[in-house]
Amino acid sequence: MYESAVNNNAEDFPKVTVSLSLFSALEARHVEELQGLQRERQQLQDMLERQRRLVTQLHGELGTSTHTSTRLQKQQGILTDTVEQLLAMVTHCNGERDLLNTHYTQEEPVIYRNCAEIFRSGLTENGVHSIRPRTLPAHLPLQVFCDMKTRGGGWTVLQHRRDGALDFHHGMSTRT
Repeated sequence: MYESAVNNNAEDFPKVTVSLSLFSALEARHVEELQGLQRERQQLQDMLERQRRLVTQLHGELGTSTHTSTRLQKQQGILTDTVEQLLAMVTHCNGERDLLNTHYTQEEPVIYRNCAEIFRSGLTENGVHSIRPRTLPAHLPLQVFCDMKTRGGGWTVLQHRRDGALDFHHGMSTRT
């Protein structure tokens, strides 16, 4: 009996050795696969951490962009209101100017007594103007040439020499 138990055990020994070798090979393969999976898991965790940081950064940039966009929209609204106010003011001023122009064009034109009064009123360009000397009735103004440049301006020109051929230095009895 002891021999048969030993014989039975001896016969099983190669099977156990083969099983142990197979088990050792399987275990080594599983350890290797486990290490590969652990490396892959670590790589995925590293990638996940990089993605998390990137998402956090993008979230911050989005918040900044949203804030900037909101500020720009507010500034655009303020600018639009200012432009509308300026346009309203220009329209109002144009309306007042038109009203003033209508008012001034409806009034009687100012008739001065002489060219000196015209010059003092601010008109400083040579030209033909209407004057009404004291001796003439109001409804009969004279058209005269006013010299606004010679010797301080404001001169009423009664006679004007063109070439110097006519002598103006003679008495009133010779004039017609």
